[in-house]
Amino acid sequence: MTSLCVLLALALASPTPAAPQRRVVDRVAGTVNGEVITFRELEQRAGSAYVQAEAMGPGAERDKARGEVLRAAFDQIVSEKLFGSQIKTLGVEVSDAQIDQAIEQVRHDALEGIGPRGRGSEDPWPLVGAAVVPPTD
Repeated sequence: MTSLCVLLALALASPTPAAPQRRVVDRVAGTVNGEVITFRELEQRAGSAYVQAEAMGPGAERDKARGEVLRAAFDQIVSEKLFGSQIKTLGVEVSDAQIDQAIEQVRHDALEGIGPRGRGSEDPWPLVGAAVVPPTD
């Protein structure tokens, strides 16, 4: 009987094998039409802006910066998925040549100062021009 008590005491005192550690690989940030958007996708889309936000010291400012960057990335991904879905629904097909032609037209219009309402319109074309035309410093 004594040996049974000693064995029971040893069994209870010995460390139990550790349960396998679970590690979160990724988390779901949202879904669009049944397609999952992960936090990893958001971080990748946010790119250097996310890295800069993460490099900030801990606190409310960093949390705010991370939230803004991830929200912008989320909005971009959602928009792309919704546009892609609508394109499939409508059966729209665009060739690479058509895309290249549209880019050249935007570049030309930006260089000429022509907005969608004609020359000198007050539309935000400088933003488009800045993204398409390299600065002339």
